[in-house]
Amino acid sequence: MVELIDVTSAQATDAAHQHTERRLRTLLSHLPGLVYRCKNDASWTMEFISEGSTTLTGHTPDAFLAGDVAYGMLIHEADRERVWHDVQIALASRTPYQLVYRLIDREGVTKWVFEQGAGTFDGEGTLLALEGLSCDITEQH
Repeated sequence: MVELIDVTSAQATDAAHQHTERRLRTLLSHLPGLVYRCKNDASWTMEFISEGSTTLTGHTPDAFLAGDVAYGMLIHEADRERVWHDVQIALASRTPYQLVYRLIDREGVTKWVFEQGAGTFDGEGTLLALEGLSCDITEQH
């Protein structure tokens, strides 16, 4: 028996998906910082990172996603332990976190960053990832 596929419906679904992705990319490109989804590890291994990473850190999203750059290593050494601790406390209580810390960009310039994020959990309570927004607040600091 031959199964028929509704090509028109599949094409419409694909077009709608592409349109949604374009709108999301446009929205993210207008945010004053970088949007991320990362693992809860010492490197903050990125699963998604917006184009704002280039402005904030000097590193492209591709460099983070390929593992060439670890966001955790860009956090100022004096702030790393506090950032880790504060995120872990928020995750344990299932509350959003807000952080202010220093980040060293690709050129070696220290920037002050405001970050807001939260853990995402599955239906059984297992942590899936961290998601949030990081913004350069150097001028305000």
